[in-house]
Amino acid sequence: MKVGLISYQVLWQRIGGLQRQIQETAKALSRKGIEAEIVCDSSRPFGKFDVLHVFGLGHGNWTIVDEAKRQGIRVVLSPLLHGPANRVKRLFMDIGEAMVWRLTGDRNVLYLSRITKSLDLADVIVAISIAEAR
Repeated sequence: MKVGLISYQVLWQRIGGLQRQIQETAKALSRKGIEAEIVCDSSRPFGKFDVLHVFGLGHGNWTIVDEAKRQGIRVVLSPLLHGPANRVKRLFMDIGEAMVWRLTGDRNVLYLSRITKSLDLADVIVAISIAEAR
């Protein structure tokens, strides 16, 4: 089995928590005998992977999920979602999205709609933090 680990394009311009998480995930998979490759350039063909592990849904990463599923590749998703801190903020986000949808008539352009679609398409969702798991 070959697993590709991918996130947004400029992720590797500096090293921090997410980059270390991806590197440690690749090492752990390798220790289990699974071939793991960190994909730094999403223009490379996804077809050589059996599974694509997408880290984060920001920065347009939902397009990676969409394309992988279109190609028939299984997707593991670590969404790294940091939603609104409270219900009032969430309500305003929902109202704003509803207004944009009514103005444009296209639900596919909405941020929350794209995230929801990606969560639905993923074969497995893996929360990276306790806060995200909630």
